[in-house]
Amino acid sequence: MKLVYEALENEQLVRMIPDNGTAPLYFSVQLVPTQAVIGDVFELTQTADCTTLTLLPHEKEARLNDLKAKRAALLNRNK
Repeated sequence: MKLVYEALENEQLVRMIPDNGTAPLYFSVQLVPTQAVIGDVFELTQTADCTTLTLLPHEKEARLNDLKAKRAALLNRNK
């Protein structure tokens, strides 16, 4: 499942928003890479005894480019 880093709460918890539209998930700050910033996209992998968050470095940029293209198309549609 892909998650978007939304906020850091109390310097201990990271709030992530799932792509599937479900409620936010909270993780310990130790699970998140130190270089992560708000808006980064992660892949969540869970097993019976392990939870892993893997940073997807190009996903954030791809999503931003997609949103810019959609916005430009909407602006051009009204002309």
